[in-house]
Amino acid sequence: MDVFLVKFNATGSRLWGTYYGGGDQDETRGYATDNQGNVYIAGFTLSPTGIASGGFDNTHSGGNFPSDAFLTKINDPILSCPKPKSLLTNNITAVIARLNWSAAAGAVGYQYELRKKGTTNWSTAQATAISKIVTGLKASTIYQWRVITACQLSPDTITSNGYANGPEFTTLAAAFASSDNNDPLDLKTTANDNVLSALVYPNPANKTTTINISNAAGLVQIVLTDLSGKQIWVSNKTTDKNIPIDLSKLTGGTYMAIVKDDINTKTLKLIKE
Repeated sequence: MDVFLVKFNATGSRLWGTYYGGGDQDETRGYATDNQGNVYIAGFTLSPTGIASGGFDNTHSGGNFPSDAFLTKINDPILSCPKPKSLLTNNITAVIARLNWSAAAGAVGYQYELRKKGTTNWSTAQATAISKIVTGLKASTIYQWRVITACQLSPDTITSNGYANGPEFTTLAAAFASSDNNDPLDLKTTANDNVLSALVYPNPANKTTTINISNAAGLVQIVLTDLSGKQIWVSNKTTDKNIPIDLSKLTGGTYMAIVKDDINTKTLKLIKE
């Protein structure tokens, strides 16, 4: 028979639970907690092993009565699962942003949430890395986000004690707006719920850039040309939403990225530094 310990939240939901004991009978006689959330358990045990570790007396003595007293300290795993720190947002465009945070000790993953400022519902997703590119954002919109650490997923999910809040950020105005004089180097690709949308970031770029695709009809292909229309690079047809382009062998200047799906074509201006 083992000792067990369970922690519940204020609504009665189990946060975590654990067994404690050796190979024989173990019983408790009292519990106590400290202001750091640690739990102390006192009792007696018939187990010769699996009980004492790093204590004052680690050997089962027995004597006339075969049980020994024990005292053990159990750390609250939620308190030892830290929140992420150093939250920041960068690579912000009209429809994309990168969320970043530092690695938390003991983390096996993270859950992040995002919403428009002034709304109540969060969009939730999970990540194992310490940054995440979020897409499908709306131009000129303020967003809020937060992230929580997961230190254990099974058999009980153990997370940090609440979310860490990231800084609010505002997406840019719609990129590459068409000019009134129809300048061919100033073309617009807007976020539309029903029509192909594309955005290049970073831009200007040096070694590599990425075309973000949304609302594509079927497969997408990208053709990169110079200003004379000469074809420089063609991607495979794909359903990927983020398509990288290697710029390392190109000379500095202005190029055109032509994005095509089964119905529409969008043209983006790309500047190689």
